[in-house]
Amino acid sequence: MHLSVTLTGLEPLLQTLLQELPEALNPPMLRRALVAAGEPIRAGMQARAPRGPDAPHLAESIIVRPLAPGELEAVTDDTAGVEIGPTQGFFYGYFFEFGTVKLPARPFARPAFDSGQAAALQIVEQQLGAAIERALKRNRPQS
Repeated sequence: MHLSVTLTGLEPLLQTLLQELPEALNPPMLRRALVAAGEPIRAGMQARAPRGPDAPHLAESIIVRPLAPGELEAVTDDTAGVEIGPTQGFFYGYFFEFGTVKLPARPFARPAFDSGQAAALQIVEQQLGAAIERALKRNRPQS
């Protein structure tokens, strides 16, 4: 048995993708997707962070912050990144995460990352996929 398939229209689609993807996936879009994707990890960190008897608590200081281009290790025109963790005033979260000579480690960031990474990747996939779909719909020939 022999099966043959012919695809037509692939060249215009590829041209549209090459033209529209860079615009659809620009750094602001990437940052929005990464901030949204950081939320499950941030929530996991907040749930696991140590709480003392007095407020304010380390858990309430955990944020998702987009990084400026100068803060990224690999700086190009199309990069984006986020930072997830306690604000500067709660720097001691580092000591809880990794421990000290006198304080045993009580990790909360790494377990949150491990348990939240699948959800974060799914959010990135959804957000970037939606951006690509919008770009393709804008340039799809009307019939």
